Amino acid sequence: MTKSFYPRIAASNLMKNGKFYLPYILTVIFSSAVFYIVLAISQIKLGDQIRYNYLANYMSIGSVILGLFIVVFLNYTNSFLMKRRNKELGLYNVLGMGKGNISKVLFFESLYTWLIGAGGGLVLGMLLLKLVLMFAAKLINFDVPKAYFSPFAAGTTLTLFGAILLLVLFKNLMRLKKLNTIELLRGNNTGEKEPKTRWLLAIIGVLSLGSGYCIAVIAKSAIVAFKFYFLAVLLVIIGTYCLFSAVSIAILKLLRKNKSFYYKTGHFIGISGMIHRMNRNAVGLANICILSTMVLVMVSGTLSLYLGIDDILEKNNPTDISMDINTVDDELTKIIETEKFFETSLESKGLKIEKIESYESFPTVLLNVGDSFIPMADFSINSRNVELGEFYDFLFISLETYNEITGEKAVLNEHQAMLAGSKAKTDVINFDFSEEGRFSYELLQGDEKFSMPASINSLSGGIKFIVLPDSSDLWKIKDASQKYVNARSSERMKFYVRTSYLIDVEGGTEEEYCAYNTLFDDFKKLLSEKEQEGYYYISSRENERIEQYESNGGFLFLGLVLGSIFLMAMVLIMYYRQISDGYEDRERFLVMQQVGLPKKEIRKSINLQVLTVFFAPLLVAGLHLIMNFNLMRLLLTMFRMENFGLTAMCSGICFLVFAIIYGIIYALTAKTYYKIVSEKNTD
Repeated sequence: MTKSFYPRIAASNLMKNGKFYLPYILTVIFSSAVFYIVLAISQIKLGDQIRYNYLANYMSIGSVILGLFIVVFLNYTNSFLMKRRNKELGLYNVLGMGKGNISKVLFFESLYTWLIGAGGGLVLGMLLLKLVLMFAAKLINFDVPKAYFSPFAAGTTLTLFGAILLLVLFKNLMRLKKLNTIELLRGNNTGEKEPKTRWLLAIIGVLSLGSGYCIAVIAKSAIVAFKFYFLAVLLVIIGTYCLFSAVSIAILKLLRKNKSFYYKTGHFIGISGMIHRMNRNAVGLANICILSTMVLVMVSGTLSLYLGIDDILEKNNPTDISMDINTVDDELTKIIETEKFFETSLESKGLKIEKIESYESFPTVLLNVGDSFIPMADFSINSRNVELGEFYDFLFISLETYNEITGEKAVLNEHQAMLAGSKAKTDVINFDFSEEGRFSYELLQGDEKFSMPASINSLSGGIKFIVLPDSSDLWKIKDASQKYVNARSSERMKFYVRTSYLIDVEGGTEEEYCAYNTLFDDFKKLLSEKEQEGYYYISSRENERIEQYESNGGFLFLGLVLGSIFLMAMVLIMYYRQISDGYEDRERFLVMQQVGLPKKEIRKSINLQVLTVFFAPLLVAGLHLIMNFNLMRLLLTMFRMENFGLTAMCSGICFLVFAIIYGIIYALTAKTYYKIVSEKNTD
């Protein structure tokens, strides 16, 4: 055999098996192009400000997720290819080619796949990078680099796909070594036994799916949702695989036992065919379902976060400038008031204050132990076995602040407090600081819809606004909390009372930026001159808008990128499943014709089976999305996104659009299936 023999045979094989290899090579091209783009964007320096790091950081995370997924997916799809080529490789063996010769052919096939797939994908990625950056710039608002090429991203892409294809080749060679010529020539014609009813696996599936759903539905706080999210996802994935591989077969066999239902022509053919079809397709259908769910969750979550930016800004930045000053005592607040700090600072730049409001509050996290709330310290969780679900975010405010915000004229006596922002479930509320003090208040009901602009991020699922009779009560609670934690925790935890200033300045965006920079510099100088302890956070509405678009737009962009890869993977799995089912059903179609069943009845039964099998993952993915909604809603509150109606609408629209795309993909891949089924048997 000449040196050119193996490369020529390999090239001929790829062309002859174009039906199988073309989608695989196109997948490698698309995957490598996307991987290069994601990795290249992670290397781009868009600016010096911190907000410009969001996109690069998200893409760095995305490149790792993408790389791991591509490794698993290309190895998985390779099994479809080799399964269809058993007879071909066996024929080479019969014609005198040893396994060593066949191995050389497979090597050159892998080499061509790498050169065409990874090389072509790299070229495509370089061509599309500018277009993708322009799209990202529309979402995130940054200046697109004129020209950009990343040697690191290019080298990593070629290396990664080379390593993946080498791994695939090694697996193929190991598989070839174990099989003999007769097994290769048999191909897929090894009789298919009826699957057994795996009751244990079915029970595990039901329990796993039920447990995952239960975690998702009963979670009541963002931190609990974050803590148990990956456990819930794992349980749902396990349940999904068991659902398609065991639960579905168990249900079909139970239907078969119902003689009055089963012994009808349509039901007889359909049920018996579905049992074998579900057995063959279980893993593929579960993969399609999981990929569909990932696309739906990622896109709907990131889309609602992006579209909810205006709601987030309206709630957290109702004025041009927001400033939170946290202090350990009220000395700094007195200095600001007596020296008229804001007016003096802004007037020095020729700026005028249109409106200024200030609110004093004490934000803290308290644990519910028995009938009291206590400060959160290390010992509290360890010694009393307090679950994380029992902590709550509190914001203590004075009656004066409450009346100023609501416009009410509420009155509180010395030992009375008011709960606002939620419904009171008790008539008394106790705060236990042990020897440092115990505060007990008769609890009245305040405005259930009450909220404060730019208050605090809630990790417990909502903020309890506690209205106290006087501002001095805030300091008493703060001081008692500090002493309590100092005596019980080794960490140097400090508590602060926060004064929030909301300022509108005359003029437009330019004046707003000027006011923001002036206050930032002057307050830093004030702290230094007066030697005051405390820290502050200042933001402008326009700065916050830009940062929100950078951050949330980056999330959306990452969601769309990963979603496109998962969608591509789903398309390829559906395509290969249709091919595999086509060859399987062609044999059954001929057998059923030979035993006298009408063509019309056979086609009707097979069509119903195919539709049921391929649309089952979509329906289950929709159920997963519904059950995941509560977890997604809670996680979004960590980004101050609380417009749950928008999140529900985005989820519904995403599912509807995805269902249409899914239907189109099915229709296109089904053409291949029906073409194979209608062919005459030439095997």
